[in-house]
Amino acid sequence: MAGRARGRGRGRGVATDPSTAQPPPPEVAPPVQAAAGPPLAGRARGRGRGSALAQTSQPVPSPESAAQVAAPAPENAGAQGPPPGIGRQRGGGQQQARNGDRPLEDRMGAMNIGARGDGREERYRRDDDETFTSSSFIDKKIDPATIQGKLISLVGNAVCLYPQERALTEPTGYQYHVDFLPPLDHKGTRIALVKSKKEMLGGNHILYDGGSTLYTCKKVGGSDVIELEATRERDQSTVRMIFTFKSQIFATSGEFQRILGLLMKKALRQSGLTQLGPHHFLPEKQVPLTDSFYLWPGYTTGVNAYQGGLMLVMNTTFKLAHQRSVYQEMGEIFQRVRGDTNAFQRECQTKFIGTVIVTTYNMKRYKIDDIDFDQNPASTFERRSGPVNFADYFREKYNCEVSDMQQPLLLSRGKERERREREAAGLPQQDFLLIPEFCIVTGLSDDLRNNFHFMREMAKTTQQQPQLRATKLMDLVKTFREKEEILNNFRFWHLDFSQSLVQFSGKQLRGVDILLHGDRPISYDSNMGDFQRAIRGRLRHPMEVSKYAIIYSQRDERNAISLNQHLTGEVGSGFGMSFGQVVTYACDNPRTQAFAAALQRCLAEHNGSLKLVICVLPDNAADRYAAIKRMCYVENPVPSQCVLGKTLMKNTMSVVSKIAVQINAKLGGVCWLARMPPSFAAQIIGMDVHHPGRGMRGPSTVGIVGSINKDVTRYHSRCFTNADEIISCIKTGFISCVTAFRNATNIWPPKIIFFRDGVGEGQLRTVATNELKVVEEALQEMECDSKICFVVVSKRIQQRFFANQNGSLVNPPSGTVAFDTLTKKDRYDFFLVPQGTRQGTVTPTHYNVLHDNTGIKEFDLMTIAYNCCHLYYNWTGAVKVPAVCQYAHKLAFLAGTSLGQGEPHPKLHDTLFYL
Repeated sequence: MAGRARGRGRGRGVATDPSTAQPPPPEVAPPVQAAAGPPLAGRARGRGRGSALAQTSQPVPSPESAAQVAAPAPENAGAQGPPPGIGRQRGGGQQQARNGDRPLEDRMGAMNIGARGDGREERYRRDDDETFTSSSFIDKKIDPATIQGKLISLVGNAVCLYPQERALTEPTGYQYHVDFLPPLDHKGTRIALVKSKKEMLGGNHILYDGGSTLYTCKKVGGSDVIELEATRERDQSTVRMIFTFKSQIFATSGEFQRILGLLMKKALRQSGLTQLGPHHFLPEKQVPLTDSFYLWPGYTTGVNAYQGGLMLVMNTTFKLAHQRSVYQEMGEIFQRVRGDTNAFQRECQTKFIGTVIVTTYNMKRYKIDDIDFDQNPASTFERRSGPVNFADYFREKYNCEVSDMQQPLLLSRGKERERREREAAGLPQQDFLLIPEFCIVTGLSDDLRNNFHFMREMAKTTQQQPQLRATKLMDLVKTFREKEEILNNFRFWHLDFSQSLVQFSGKQLRGVDILLHGDRPISYDSNMGDFQRAIRGRLRHPMEVSKYAIIYSQRDERNAISLNQHLTGEVGSGFGMSFGQVVTYACDNPRTQAFAAALQRCLAEHNGSLKLVICVLPDNAADRYAAIKRMCYVENPVPSQCVLGKTLMKNTMSVVSKIAVQINAKLGGVCWLARMPPSFAAQIIGMDVHHPGRGMRGPSTVGIVGSINKDVTRYHSRCFTNADEIISCIKTGFISCVTAFRNATNIWPPKIIFFRDGVGEGQLRTVATNELKVVEEALQEMECDSKICFVVVSKRIQQRFFANQNGSLVNPPSGTVAFDTLTKKDRYDFFLVPQGTRQGTVTPTHYNVLHDNTGIKEFDLMTIAYNCCHLYYNWTGAVKVPAVCQYAHKLAFLAGTSLGQGEPHPKLHDTLFYL
């Protein structure tokens, strides 16, 4: 971001006294004194700007003086009370009784989780796919007997929650809608006022998070509307609270899951974990890394209804944090630019804007949206008692001394969701000004991601083997059980929970037949889904490269010569590829302009006769790469292959072999074939959406890729860059793919399997109602009678599976499918493990069938999805998602980052030019 951030936070409501209870009451936290660093160059302009800050809106120094204060924990909230017993077999295994009681099916059989519970909460709530009813999607229970494969015993990262007998027949609680007169902006104030009347509302076990819904354990008063008055500490004014009865809550209602979510949050806090964003961590158990970094271990949790009943799904997670403050990082930048103020500001903005920091004095997380170089700790803001500067405020509130009064301030505009809600409610926005000295950076930067040694060191901690991960999860359950207050709170709400991770059965699908030249499958380790060492000899359909060019800088001349020798020699001939005439262009320097000029000259001199352009690059500069791709894919339709010179210095034969396979795919060749089921007759289409990265703005890019032959080895690809009309892009791309199939085969595809990737939590309803409708409309416009199977593919999920191998937990093999217990009760969905792994814990892929009128059997759909995971020609093995999804992702990413919103040339649509 260029330029200074003058007064960005000004223009919103006046901040009030942060030491009072009204918006914003302070939140007490142990102070942490940050170490002093080198002096910075931030200028102290605007020191005495109290009057400026007291305009209609202003930033606030910390969450203690803003409306974003976290809700104080209700006094008694908890986790669970465990019955004895062990996890039991499901999905074809023997069912065991729990808790000395009847089996889970008997206790949970009557449960039917509704969309919104018995009563609707009137405040804004994100659509959550966890709460959809069976009427929203296909309700199909998969019969294990119809799934062919080897039976495999699995353990999931979940424990069962059991409603007690009373919860199935009597209300577990009551739901009330809460209104305040006058309306209160600050969540902490609302919580404090409601808790002040807790004895009248149900005691210590009431559940209220500062929103518009209150859960109580008893019916309050004799009527459905109760009015109470409370005194606000800030100004001793009287606030009326109106509680309107909404519904009774049973264990069979959707609102019961929300009660469980609130109980779980309390249990995690009472267990000593610190909430940062949606997850909870243990900073005191940090794991040190090199370069002053450390990892905070933590947990992710979620309570939902599955086929096996109510379950707590858990997973381990880590947060990367720096031991140094943002101030110290700024000091290093200042030293590096040798006091150049403009350069210092530019580098700080580039490095910190878009990053997430944690404040050391109260462990709150903020995203940095800007840096205000016009303000510093000596600048003032308004309180009820008068203007005060930031340094004095932090000294008084947290006993934190500012060491440099000239450091600039960081500006955070808060969460986008909260800003939308405040705007919809007509409330003023609140921005935050933070002192860099009291902030530490978290998360992985691009530089760290590209640091191989650092990533390898971090992986030693984060990549936990199944046995260790399961032990850590049970440690959390054990912590819940050992704390009496947590145990009592869960039992108060009529809940018990299992003492072990849930067990169930899955199947391992037959290994995929991979065919090169001929009809005899290659031999490889199907349990790992890796056939890299088996790719020897002629490819399925090798291409002839009659004329191609190599462009390189002078310092990479030897690497370019070596690459060409291997392509024309043993590597190319071994794969059956033919490389003909080569023309070379040497650049005088490695700059982008030099490569662009050489490429332009090359394309002009050969006037469309080139089949391929190879560029040997000195480094991975994004502008050079983007310039090459735009010239080759938008302006001139010629496939290009970029390779780093230092990569060619490694295992040359292995590297060049991978490059040759990639070139063959880019030119329209077929590298290998994955044999489909005998009854297979369908077109496979994949879609993904690329969104601008962190701190970047711009339109989204849609990538759609569809197979155009019966073997699913040739593809038609389209991409569209449009921020607002994604639906129309889907329609155009879908019609283009189906038409390309007809042009290639002379028939409409009898069935179409549409794999939709890139869908997050809460978006399934939008996809089901909007995107599926557009696809059906497109078929009608084409007068095509193809049947549709629309499947959402999700990679970023919380569920994990471990294979129970003679009492030891290991990763399940490639081809493992799970279709009950942890699948949704009213859905047609399943999990697939397409690749094996020897490091860490494998993550399954979730397939959610939203629509299907094709008549494809469940086993055949699983097999097709599994086989398609082996058809990604940029990897000699299985990938996490069907190849068309991965191709769509690559295409959308390339178009969104390198093509400058330009659409690839139509002559490239039937090739995988973007690999």
